[in-house]
Amino acid sequence: QAHALGTEGPDATAKIALRLPAGQRAQRKFPPDAKLADVYTWAGCVGHLPENEGRGLEIPRRFVLKTSFPTRDLVAMDSTIQELELSGTNLVLAELEDDEEHPAAMG
Repeated sequence: QAHALGTEGPDATAKIALRLPAGQRAQRKFPPDAKLADVYTWAGCVGHLPENEGRGLEIPRRFVLKTSFPTRDLVAMDSTIQELELSGTNLVLAELEDDEEHPAAMG
């Protein structure tokens, strides 16, 4: 999955910061027309990307991404970063319990 992300190109102008459950942070720039599904793919493999090597980032097996304020679950996988107004935002990666049902659950 990490290879599918490619590199940040010149069209990647929408910066998204991610806060992990352990308090660690990661960030990446995406094209504004990238889908929310792309952000989930990045979040799921962020600990394995070369720029985060050796940082010990721990990603839960099942998670949902949320906006930090006001809090809302991000579940519209086909919506773009621009449509969701996510550029310049801090997202929270929240762990889901194994028995917790969620439409955007990864894992």
